Amino acid sequence: MLTFDELVDFIDRRMRMSHIYQPLLIRTLVDTGGTATLRQVAMAFLDRDESQVVYYEDRIKKMPLPVLRRHGIVDREGDLIKLTSSPSPTSSGPNSSSCASRSSASS
Repeated sequence: MLTFDELVDFIDRRMRMSHIYQPLLIRTLVDTGGTATLRQVAMAFLDRDESQVVYYEDRIKKMPLPVLRRHGIVDREGDLIKLTSSPSPTSSGPNSSSCASRSSASS
């Protein structure tokens, strides 16, 4: 097992800083008590990858946002997107079924 001093030595002297991947992986493991799932590490990477945030902002503007605006589901004011109705169901009528129940019914 690697000692803390050996870890510091690796970071200070041997780790190459061509990108943020190595220090971010180490930081994620430190933050999670020494172990993390691949998904946790991937989410930490995504959280710090501005290029992916910009990509998804652009993707959202091009596809789901215009479609949902056309149907009157959402509205947009600058960078703010909002539902045009209350986010919680207020009636128990036939048109108030949730997305989750529709998804499970179609599976």
